[in-house]
Amino acid sequence: MSSPSWKALGFAAIIAGLLGSTGWTQGTNLPPPPPQGTNFTIVAPPDGSMTQVSSTNAGAMDDNLIWSHSGDYLAVDRSGQSNQKLIYIINLEDLSNVQGEGARSSDTGTPVLPNITDWTANDDRVLFGNTNTASGKARIASCTAFGATNVATFLADTSGVPLHVYSPSVISDTNSALERLLFLTSTAIGDPTMDSNPMTRINVWTVTYGPGGVPNWNNRVPLTAITITNSQIESVKWCPELDENYDPIMDRYALVMKTQISTNPPQNAKKLVTFSGVRDILNGITMAPSNLLDVRFSTRETNASMGSQVSWTQNGLYLMYSKDVVVTNFQGPPPPSASELYSVRSTGATTPEYFPTPTNFLGANKQWLNISPDGMRAAFTINKNVYVLPMQFDNMALAGTSNLLSDGGYTLVNIPAGALSSNHTFSIMSPNTVNTNDTNVTIIDDTPRTFVVDGNTNQTFQFNTNVDLTLVYSTNDLPAGLAETNLSLLVFDPTNVANGRTGTWSEVASTPDTTNDLVSGGISHFSIYAIGYIGPTPVAVAPVAPTYVIASDGTFTGKVLVVWGAVTNAAGYSVWRSGTNDANSATLLSAGIATNNYDDTNALDDVTYYYWVKATNSSGTSTFSSSDTGWSAAPLGPAIRANGQNVDSLTVSASDTVAITVSMNPDIYLGVEVDWWLVASANFTTWFYMEDADDNYEWTQFSGALSELDPVYMGALFELPATTVLPAMNLPPGSYDFWFAVDYPMNDALNTDAMLIDHVQVIVQ
Repeated sequence: MSSPSWKALGFAAIIAGLLGSTGWTQGTNLPPPPPQGTNFTIVAPPDGSMTQVSSTNAGAMDDNLIWSHSGDYLAVDRSGQSNQKLIYIINLEDLSNVQGEGARSSDTGTPVLPNITDWTANDDRVLFGNTNTASGKARIASCTAFGATNVATFLADTSGVPLHVYSPSVISDTNSALERLLFLTSTAIGDPTMDSNPMTRINVWTVTYGPGGVPNWNNRVPLTAITITNSQIESVKWCPELDENYDPIMDRYALVMKTQISTNPPQNAKKLVTFSGVRDILNGITMAPSNLLDVRFSTRETNASMGSQVSWTQNGLYLMYSKDVVVTNFQGPPPPSASELYSVRSTGATTPEYFPTPTNFLGANKQWLNISPDGMRAAFTINKNVYVLPMQFDNMALAGTSNLLSDGGYTLVNIPAGALSSNHTFSIMSPNTVNTNDTNVTIIDDTPRTFVVDGNTNQTFQFNTNVDLTLVYSTNDLPAGLAETNLSLLVFDPTNVANGRTGTWSEVASTPDTTNDLVSGGISHFSIYAIGYIGPTPVAVAPVAPTYVIASDGTFTGKVLVVWGAVTNAAGYSVWRSGTNDANSATLLSAGIATNNYDDTNALDDVTYYYWVKATNSSGTSTFSSSDTGWSAAPLGPAIRANGQNVDSLTVSASDTVAITVSMNPDIYLGVEVDWWLVASANFTTWFYMEDADDNYEWTQFSGALSELDPVYMGALFELPATTVLPAMNLPPGSYDFWFAVDYPMNDALNTDAMLIDHVQVIVQ
């Protein structure tokens, strides 16, 4: 049944009268293996491997920086003439010939809030927080990255009480085919990144925008609903992890938070916190968290340096940042205390790992770390100047030579002479996961890897001879009972999609090296590889009962949304409902459901129901899940139902009876005086309206001319419970339409310019 809506025939009357402004409606010798559970080699890179890419002028004060989505440019927050921040672009397409593109904003007209920035997806504009606004509130502004300089507002709070709007982060939303912006709002009086008032409310939001466009403030969606916080959120950053199709997963983000650790003397620290569960919020399955104790938040670092921003590695497995420490795990005399670079896993253990820079930079302050989108380079500042350090390497593989390709997770490819017919450029990408729905496959290494040839992934690219591939694993990732000697290289075939699978893993003849935690094997083509174990196909058993069953509590009008946790070996689900918490009295609503959610559109408004879910497969059906209660909110305005069902159209047989009920939810318009109307039609040839109380609410036939109608009631809107207007009766075969409406103003005349109406059709066969 569609939601009631005012007919848009005279919208000015609606605004001036009843409605106001409210609407209705993803070669050679092997190096030493890394420590278990870490991500990068704990060995300083060679001296001379780092490139300085910004001015040697210490007065420039380079701070926050962000890679463009292409990885060719850096946007840097740089101090200007007034010692405020402006946006400066650095061209890194050729590290042997770094070009400064110059300032793109003004430090006086559009000073940058000391805060992380981002680019639009096509790299044509840079987004940043602008502090020089008439309201005194930060606004997300944008400046052109190239060509003529143009600065414009990108996203501003258009509500009555302005908020600070800052910390833009951009990701591709493949569900909507649009870009999705992540940002913060704050109720602080002054600088939101400096405010220490514990009553300040800071929240995370997201909004989409189209190519070349800007986001609509009114389309934003809250990802947090925090009312009071003693920790000031300074910035927010999307996680760039990819799915098996190399699309952004768009489910996690990281927060940088400032916390007070002492009052005498006053000292602050920075925490790095991740959140997981964005997609469920956007899909209406879960609610936005109301406090930072929500289990979906995870604190990864409690004492980052005050000059730190957070950056994700390309696979989403690690956060990288700066930390004030005296470094001890390196060769040579200890350096003085400084801000050094670190990484920490984004899930699991929170032991930070030191990320070395060349030894000639020991003791210098390294801050504002940011990882390039391809995961190949780290950019950061050293004593306020910007440097770039390679993290992974793309080598040119030459026929007749032996080359080594290496990424940050120690994927090693030994290419022998004669393996290639011509020169090729190789790189390595890391999708977050490859899902085959195989319960007998255990993946061990963190990131299944795809090898990209000349910029393209190509399953048919063949070597002339086998090539040695070696992956490094961590014993920390081995499940209980699984021996290292059982591990092998697995290759993914995305074309085998039978039996509900999205692809199939198969084994490559492999040799485990349990001393160095390596698995090696010969491969004949480039594809997706991982370390894992393929066990025997499990014996089919009936599924267990679903868990985490949640029914919506008035979140929706006209339906109750029921969601539940997926069961590993389930082929489908069934949903059951009862008016009491007794599964024995439950009625089956639907079976064979392929997803883990269901809309109950037949729930009566404001009635509490109990819901259960069962899982099923070819071996049987589970028991009932635990129950959860849910209810549907009454739609705003009039509602009309046939046989109690919330549908647009109902088909019955001539032997079935038909009953019509109406109800009214006035909501915020309680007390507004309107005309009430009830009209019916048989086959659009015979017409009836319901008379008022003086005529005992009789159905009266009329010609169909609106001028002949009389309202069933004239008076204030009030809450009307479900009321029968046509008792259960048999109707002859045909088509019957029923309308329940109110119009404004109350004048005993049908005003279609400002009418709220609901309709149901009954087809009798």
